[in-house]
Amino acid sequence: MRIRAVLFDLDGTLVDSRADIAAALDEAVARHGYARVGVDRAATFVGDGARMLVERALAATGAPLSETDAVLATYMAEYRRCHLERTRLYPGVEEVLAELTARGVRCAVVTNKPHEFSVSLLDHLGVAASMAAIVGGDSLPYLKPRPEPLLAALEACGAAPDEAAMVGDGEPDMRAARAAGLFAVGVTYGFRDRATLEAAGADAIVDRMADLLPVLEGL
Repeated sequence: MRIRAVLFDLDGTLVDSRADIAAALDEAVARHGYARVGVDRAATFVGDGARMLVERALAATGAPLSETDAVLATYMAEYRRCHLERTRLYPGVEEVLAELTARGVRCAVVTNKPHEFSVSLLDHLGVAASMAAIVGGDSLPYLKPRPEPLLAALEACGAAPDEAAMVGDGEPDMRAARAAGLFAVGVTYGFRDRATLEAAGADAIVDRMADLLPVLEGL
């Protein structure tokens, strides 16, 4: 493979975290007197960082955005308490990470999720050691879809954009990959659908993590 580094999104790509995110979000909005949003709606709010997650939940319930800071603080405390309870790796993730590592391909996580939770989850699920870097949503001044988080991860991997791929389930992943000059691979099993990934500029789309290796081998 000409690919020397693969960057992965976290929520909806490596891990199915929707149950824990929704539980913390619902508890946070309910404590402040607003309606719970539920797992299905909460999943559609994920991808642009914790603050945007809370803003979208408040907007969906008709609550004022002036409540964002207070609800965000409650959400962070609740998620810190429960984020390891039900979150699991998607099928095929461990095997693909092991195969990439065996081939000398450097792997990293680039997510808009806060760094502390990203490290905690990856460590708890046993794959943190596979990562050359973990770039969270608060690691830099910028979030995806800006290219800077991807470029920081590539520097840690010792790879150039034209020999790297970004794998993710959402628009920020595809747009950041294109902005940074990486090959963009969308996954359909996460929090967004194929049409959304295509519209965001995915170069390839896979339905299972196990399908990623053949795509990379074909480049």
